[in-house]
Amino acid sequence: MITPKKLIKNAEDYPNEPAFSFKDENDDWHTDTWLEFRDFVYQIAKSLIALGIEPNDKVCIYSYNRKEWFGCYAATQMIGSIVASVYHTCSSDEVEWIVKNSNAKIIFLGNNPNDNGEKKKMPHYRILPVLGQLDHVQHVVLMKNIEQSNHEKMVDWDDFINYGSDINESEIHAKLNNINVNDTASLIYTSGTTGNPKGVELTHANWSFEVSRSQEILEFNQ
Repeated sequence: MITPKKLIKNAEDYPNEPAFSFKDENDDWHTDTWLEFRDFVYQIAKSLIALGIEPNDKVCIYSYNRKEWFGCYAATQMIGSIVASVYHTCSSDEVEWIVKNSNAKIIFLGNNPNDNGEKKKMPHYRILPVLGQLDHVQHVVLMKNIEQSNHEKMVDWDDFINYGSDINESEIHAKLNNINVNDTASLIYTSGTTGNPKGVELTHANWSFEVSRSQEILEFNQ
């Protein structure tokens, strides 16, 4: 079973069980159930569909770990598109390379908790100097509480979610059911290499194998 379908199954089998915990902007902890997280992923998937993202299109996530990061990753894979994550500490030049190399149509922008209060270290500010060179990027979606500029490609989170309000869940499932296990699910850009990072392709079968083996090794019973 590919991981997007496993997420949906968990929401059906364990709707009120905790899926994961996360901190908000005030450093307070919250927990989402599997059903809550699935619905959150559905919202993102609907908006991606509304913006014209098709199977095999690329989406980049440039952020530190946060709820939206996981939601965007899952939603992109759920509709058969390919996700490429960018380290939150990457420089403008590094981001430009990965976004160009992956040919991403959408970038999700989040935060960098290692900024030490310096705005220039935030993904939002690092993307601005190179955005003019990224002609293939159609939208830059800002995660919650990320400062917005007046750039025409930038969209705040609430507006992004509203784009998908008229999309039916059946459209998500239609795309999901057309995914082949050998389709590319994600691009992992390597670090520590000489030269520019290389995008390593992982298929849905790769992800399913990792999940199943991890369950066996860790002796998870759910």
